[in-house]
Amino acid sequence: MRASLCALAAVLPLGLGLPPADPGRQVAAKPDTNLSLPDSVRSLLSFVVDLCVAPDGSIYLTDRQLPFVLHLDRTGRLIRTVGRAGSGPGEFQRPAMLGWLGDSLWVYDLALVRLTLFDTVGGGYSTASLLHPERPVQTGGRPSLGGSRIPLAVLPDGELLVHRTPPPEEQGPTAGGAVILVNREFEVLDTVLHLPPGHSQMWFVFRDGARLIPQPFRDDPAVDASPDGRWLVRVDRPPASQAGAGVFTVTLLERGGRLAYRRELSYVPAPLPDDTVESFIREMLAFDAGPGHVRLPLTRDSLRRELFRPRFFPPVPEVRVGRDGIVWLHLVDAGARDLMRRGQAQWVALSPRGLELRRVTVPDRVRVLDVDGRSLWGVEYDPDGTPKDVRRYVAGG
Repeated sequence: MRASLCALAAVLPLGLGLPPADPGRQVAAKPDTNLSLPDSVRSLLSFVVDLCVAPDGSIYLTDRQLPFVLHLDRTGRLIRTVGRAGSGPGEFQRPAMLGWLGDSLWVYDLALVRLTLFDTVGGGYSTASLLHPERPVQTGGRPSLGGSRIPLAVLPDGELLVHRTPPPEEQGPTAGGAVILVNREFEVLDTVLHLPPGHSQMWFVFRDGARLIPQPFRDDPAVDASPDGRWLVRVDRPPASQAGAGVFTVTLLERGGRLAYRRELSYVPAPLPDDTVESFIREMLAFDAGPGHVRLPLTRDSLRRELFRPRFFPPVPEVRVGRDGIVWLHLVDAGARDLMRRGQAQWVALSPRGLELRRVTVPDRVRVLDVDGRSLWGVEYDPDGTPKDVRRYVAGG
């Protein structure tokens, strides 16, 4: 992992691309009818931030309004809550990202900027702050990590993979980022991936400071790590410049520095219509962050000024990778336009060698948060943005 990985990518052969779009090749993934949240659990949810599936098939999830983690069984019934409100050891204010380290569940708290590991077998826990000291300290010659720090994975030796965005003094609408390997003191050990600038955020400045809001039609690289940190995937998705020809690149890295594959995939771009853009603007103007959050004073004109609007849909708005190294791409191409009109999303699975395994559809109201070779887990939302249920869709053999 600490060896330079970017140079290796240049020497691997490129793939020939995905086959031409063919709606007949798509199979509707089947919902697992055994998984359904009871009303008592559904009433707790306002917006699910993250979800991960345990090795035993049970589900852990975080919600933006809950100061604890929900642990559900395979059917969706509540087993227990993990943690509680507070700022002491094992307590949370805004638990967000989840993952696994052996038998331990790690949870990242956005408000407290710290990582807590819960031993799911023995029941113990440990908490480590990820805050920088107020004054510089000696770090053995290694630089410390500035800017936004979002953990992607905790590795077996205790090091972390972190998705880093630039600090405020470097930020802007098209600032780039990186995936960094750090130790528990957030000393930088290696830059695993350099992420070039792209349209990732909308930049608003108000009286009380600046706000960054994700662009809906992003063209910056997308990254994801498997829940156990073994696999890291990157998708470079530059906007298509003309109809009929588009290319994006998928790179899969394995822990320890091995580059599994790098594939350049062709697709037929889908035009981005005016009504889709207007729908996003309406949703942003109506968005309510919930109790304790101030509604941003956004206007239609300000959103239009900041909005990145390419001629075509980004080919891969989302990417997920499972513990088995299978990458799932949410693929938007010309062949998916009829699916989108019917409220469906197209997902394509690639093997750990980069070969297409299957192509399935799921309802577009499902936000996919965890995957394996056969299944996609996510949260289904009502049209008004209210969580409706946790879903598992089975993609077949």
